[in-house]
Amino acid sequence: MKKTSLLKQLAAIALATLSLTCSAQTENPRGIYKMMTIIGKAGEVKAPFDQYKICTDEVTLTLSMKQAGYFILHDNDKGKIFNYTGEQPTDENDQSIKIFDSDSHHFSLKWWSNFSNHLIFPENNWCTEKYEADKYSGVARPVFEALTATPSIDSSNPLLGTWRILGMLDELKGAKKQVKTLKANYETSKYVGEYLSIAPSSIVYVLVDKNSGGQLMKGGSKDKNSLTQNDQTRAIKWISKDIAAMEIRKENISNWQILERVTDGQTLMSRIVSSQTSNRNR
Repeated sequence: MKKTSLLKQLAAIALATLSLTCSAQTENPRGIYKMMTIIGKAGEVKAPFDQYKICTDEVTLTLSMKQAGYFILHDNDKGKIFNYTGEQPTDENDQSIKIFDSDSHHFSLKWWSNFSNHLIFPENNWCTEKYEADKYSGVARPVFEALTATPSIDSSNPLLGTWRILGMLDELKGAKKQVKTLKANYETSKYVGEYLSIAPSSIVYVLVDKNSGGQLMKGGSKDKNSLTQNDQTRAIKWISKDIAAMEIRKENISNWQILERVTDGQTLMSRIVSSQTSNRNR
């Protein structure tokens, strides 16, 4: 009797463990996930794209890294929020996106492919993409660090952090007055939504727009009075503790790009999500 009782207890524990394991694979994916493999017409292959899904409660965004550090962020899934659906279609006519095997660590995405003569994607059949969290390529990692960093002031180098581009000045004479004008006209200027994230060993330009994207640039800043941008050293002049002027020198003529520190605590990613959600609801 004791042996039977023990077996029942072990069986109950095993069933409980299995139940927890199964339920853990039915969570709604939330966070940043990298595409690892694709199951297409040639079976499962390593992902040929450096692609990521940003899964939130408001929108699902796709970030694709391109050549020369360029990246684009877009609502590739047309407003689809990635909630768990299970793998199987509801009927023979169901071709909607399927999210399954999903939790905070990974998820699988199955979509109906109409591609013809594609190297990987099948024609008139299902294609499955597998994603994992906390995986980044070498070029994508500093981009995501820039997008998700909470703006703050670094006491060792106040130039590090997130800045919005206010505009350009020909000279810095009367700079404070000119900056007031730039700020007053900012919302109607061509610089709306343009940001720089400056780190010690990288600079990321970000455009927050309905066509969000940007570029990871070589360089960075080691001190508050200069930075290197794509192998060019640029002088920094401080107009105030939160306003910096970056020298843009061409043919021995200096112009100044005016940067304003972001102080509202919003990450660039949260700005992009808000922008994409707003554009989708218009």
